Amino acid sequence: MARGVALSVDVWNTLLSTEKFFRALSRSLSAVVGVSVPEALESVNRAYRRVKEMRARGELDPERIVEQCIEVLARELGASREDVKRGVARAVALEGLDDLAFEDAVHALVEMRDMGVPVVAVSNVTFWPGWYTRLILEKTGLGELLTAQVYADEVHMLKPNPRMFLRAREALEEAGASAEIIAHVGDDFREDFLGAMMAGLRGVLVDRLGRYEEGSYFHGRGCVVRSMSRLAELLELKQG
Repeated sequence: MARGVALSVDVWNTLLSTEKFFRALSRSLSAVVGVSVPEALESVNRAYRRVKEMRARGELDPERIVEQCIEVLARELGASREDVKRGVARAVALEGLDDLAFEDAVHALVEMRDMGVPVVAVSNVTFWPGWYTRLILEKTGLGELLTAQVYADEVHMLKPNPRMFLRAREALEEAGASAEIIAHVGDDFREDFLGAMMAGLRGVLVDRLGRYEEGSYFHGRGCVVRSMSRLAELLELKQG
């Protein structure tokens, strides 16, 4: 059993399917705004791409990340910010979200729990605050498998800022876990993979779509995997 080490992990598209939640969100936005579900989904996807571009260019204000993202989505929908907020709230409260978790992610988190390895979620945010993601993680059963959670809107910074990963360590300490984070696992090359290495951690890029070649990179400081199911073996957390 591994002792004294911990992992940090991204949430969206690493533990939970962004695509599936966007479909649920689009159904709720359709009901609130009065557009068709396909139109709502197209607007959500366009807004998401726009937000990712803004994030990469440093155009998001860390003090009002969610509000800025909501403004982008509201413009795409031709709706008010209040409509967007209500649509997101309806999706979280009323939609069936039990199928959002990736099976390999569930397997990995259960294995970490059984090995006594604390895991802290470290996530950026877009159209909803970190509190909503906390609720969704509880709905999917993953909340109980995480020792702590850190969200960009709560700490007023965004990955790949290395300080986000330092906040993860502080969150673990506050949760009573005496362990050193050795690696960060995520799906985004810049925010998770490079961000982890800039923070002095091993970076594990979960590339389920096969955009990058699997294997070890940067003299073992980073690796690309198709699934989280072999995470313990990959990070040499198993003994014997």
